[in-house]
Amino acid sequence: MIIVEEINHISLAVSNLEKSLEFFRDVFYFDTVEKKDKTEAYLMIGDIKLRLKESADVNPNPDTYVSFNIDMQDFDDVADELEDKKIDFQEVEDKEEGSKIIFSDPDGNKFAISYKE
Repeated sequence: MIIVEEINHISLAVSNLEKSLEFFRDVFYFDTVEKKDKTEAYLMIGDIKLRLKESADVNPNPDTYVSFNIDMQDFDDVADELEDKKIDFQEVEDKEEGSKIIFSDPDGNKFAISYKE
């Protein structure tokens, strides 16, 4: 399981709200806390709030991503879980941040999973 520990708020544009809700519940175990209408919803895990807003113009920047920290003991399980869910990912060594796993949601928004020692 990917246990997100540090981030305050994320707001993402998505092309299909229902598909994105399924992705974030399945991969990160976010709970839906409020569905404003057919185009906007809020999810929570711990103290982290995620807003998804359906938009006809979803164009993520390929050089940006959201980075989540997890427990070091859980890091090795991330690749296995993403493989099980058939999500493409890349493991990267970063001199400043150490190992990270990078993958995208259905709209191409990128996420990095790393750990703190």
